[in-house]
Amino acid sequence: MQKKVKNREGTPIMLKIFSKEPDQKQKTERFGCLLMLALAAIYAFVCTPIYYVSNSNVLLQNSVFTFVWDFVNDAVQYFYYWISFAFVIFFAVKYAIKETVRLLTFFAACSVGRYFFGLIIVLALDKDWEMFGYEMKQIVEVTLGDLLMMGFAVLLIYLILTRRSKNSEILKSFQSASVLQLSHPLMGCMLAVAFVPALMRILSRIWFDLFLGAPQGTGDLISMVVYYTGDVISGVIGYLAIFLIVAQMNIKSAQD
Repeated sequence: MQKKVKNREGTPIMLKIFSKEPDQKQKTERFGCLLMLALAAIYAFVCTPIYYVSNSNVLLQNSVFTFVWDFVNDAVQYFYYWISFAFVIFFAVKYAIKETVRLLTFFAACSVGRYFFGLIIVLALDKDWEMFGYEMKQIVEVTLGDLLMMGFAVLLIYLILTRRSKNSEILKSFQSASVLQLSHPLMGCMLAVAFVPALMRILSRIWFDLFLGAPQGTGDLISMVVYYTGDVISGVIGYLAIFLIVAQMNIKSAQD
């Protein structure tokens, strides 16, 4: 029989987590997990099959719809990362780095699920289950990429924020700080973390461009500049998104 582990107040931990009346910390944690799950589901059950159909259809391959859907697909992925980062940052500063374990575990589960179920849907549409083994290797690679990205983000959070002994003062000063006040440790951390997905995308583009060689014409050069510029802009947008999410959680926490 499994022994019930109790916290300091004498309440079983699992009962406290899943109680009918959770505290504000648990409500925030559940909301963050719900957002991650929603975006992972949208990516797997909406973005992936439409992306596959549009790119495998000769009439849609080079259409405006495919271009727009590529943008939507990337936006869903970026928001998945930004929302996850925002909740991990807030919990690390508000409570402690160890309090992010459940969020990180849920992020890992969502990352596995969004790629795996997306693969199942694509193979079902293609009716080619013989590729399952090969595709699973790619699923493992992209999942490890997500985990590596989050691991690097957590390392930045630890180095910039959680080693400080007065995190409560960081949140108090954050309430009156400007979005452009990058000297503030919390803003600096959010900016660094926001650029992690952009950096990963830039590195992958550099590797791909080195493999292809130099641009073959003005069109290729313009495309390269546009894509790299878009990656940098995504980092800036990510910073603003993380800033707004953390600010809203901080305001809600102060009110309660």
